[in-house]
This record gives sequence, C-alpha cells and structure tokens, in this order.
Amino acid sequence: MRETPQFTGLANSVQQPLKTTGGGLIVFYSGLVCFLNLRKRAVREVLGKQIYFTGVEPLVEVLTISLLVGYLFVLLLKEVDLVAGGSSTRLLIQTVVMELSPLVCGMIVLSRSGAAITSEIASMKQHGEIRSLYLMGIDPESYVVAPRLFGVAIGTMLLSFFFTIGCSIGGLTLAVLLSKTSFERFFDVMAGNVNAIDLLYPPLKGAITGMGVAAIACYHGLRAPPAATEIPKAVIATITQGTFFVLIANTLMMAVYH
Repeated sequence: MRETPQFTGLANSVQQPLKTTGGGLIVFYSGLVCFLNLRKRAVREVLGKQIYFTGVEPLVEVLTISLLVGYLFVLLLKEVDLVAGGSSTRLLIQTVVMELSPLVCGMIVLSRSGAAITSEIASMKQHGEIRSLYLMGIDPESYVVAPRLFGVAIGTMLLSFFFTIGCSIGGLTLAVLLSKTSFERFFDVMAGNVNAIDLLYPPLKGAITGMGVAAIACYHGLRAPPAATEIPKAVIATITQGTFFVLIANTLMMAVYH
C-alpha cells in the first residue's frame, strides 16, 4: 500500500524532532566526556564568553519580565488567598514561580544562545575551521561542544535564579508601591508555602533545559552543509525543534518533581 504525500509529511514532521533528540543526546554525551578539558585555558575562555552571553547579557530583559510577572503573581495571590486558601496558594506559587521561570528562561536562551551557537558553528564549518581543528589534533568536542554545553547550562541556571528572585521579591515590591499591598502578609504566605528545595528547583531545571538546548544547537551547527545558504536553515531547525525539547523537558521534569 502506497503512502499518501500528506501521511508521509506528517510522519516526517513527527520523526524529525525524535531524530534531533537522538543526535542531540550524542552531542551531549560527547560534551560530558570532554568535561575535564575545561581546565585548558582556551576552552575556559570560550566557556566564560558563553556564560556571559547566555546568563549576563539578557539579565536586564529577564528581570524586567520577572517584575511584571511577579506583580501579576502577587495580585493573583492576593485574590486566591482571600477566596480559596492555602492549597490554591501553594498551587499558584508552584505554577508561576517554580514552573514559569525555567520555561521562560529556556525560551529566551533558545532564541538567543541556541540560534547564535548554531549560526557560529555552522559558519566555522563553512570556513573550514572545524576541519582545521581536526588537522591540528584538537578535538572539536573539547573546544566547540563542551564549553557551550556547560556555558549555556550555567547561564540558564543564573537566569532562572534571578527570574525567581525578581518574580517573588521584585514583584512584591512593585505590588506594594502600586497597589498598597502588605509586605508582612505576603512574606508570611511565601514562607509558609516555599521550602529550600523549591528554591533550588528552578535553577536546576534551568540548567538541564539549557544544556539540552545547547546540545541541539551544536548538533544542527555541526551537521549543517558547508554553505552560507544552509546556515539560516540550521538556525530555524534549532529554534523549532528546540522549542519542542523545552516544552517536553519542562513537562517531564514537572511531572517527576510533583
């Protein structure tokens, strides 16, 4: 029985993210194996630049978003606490503070660092730099993949941490200034519904998400044909399939944690 073109297209659209996930896992494993090579000066420089680009440069935008989200969160928390009580308050804190921050930061990192990594590596491949590394006896996994994996992971972890801080403390401050909300009341609510593990959860989730995004970006950059016209295609593939990964990974981690 011959498959229809519509069915073939649908099957390919489903299989492609799975193939990318498999390729990303191979790149991810290669980067982990080269972890000890981060001690080399040249690799550390790439690592530091990646942490700065991922976790420091977008900090102003992330804090601005977290303030707005935190302000809405405090207003919702006020209404929920008055109407429904403790269980709904805990659910709202988990949803907004603990789950939303890694998801938002993961999407920001994907659109910035994921696209930049794919474009950079594909350009290196186009200009023969990856081949030159092989000829000089330098392992591309050590110099190209590993510092980007760990740099994006650390950067995303920092963004998730600051987003959580901005969402809770900054949002509360903004709410106090704009809506005459009581500091003591909502600090009591937060203290009664958040523990130490809850505070560690968003950065850890952000680190895992960031490392996965970096693996997919490196995968598409390394497999891109050495032509300038192929670089935008590789970037688009990173964004679309990276979005698939971020949503699935955050859903799975949420299910495991809760």
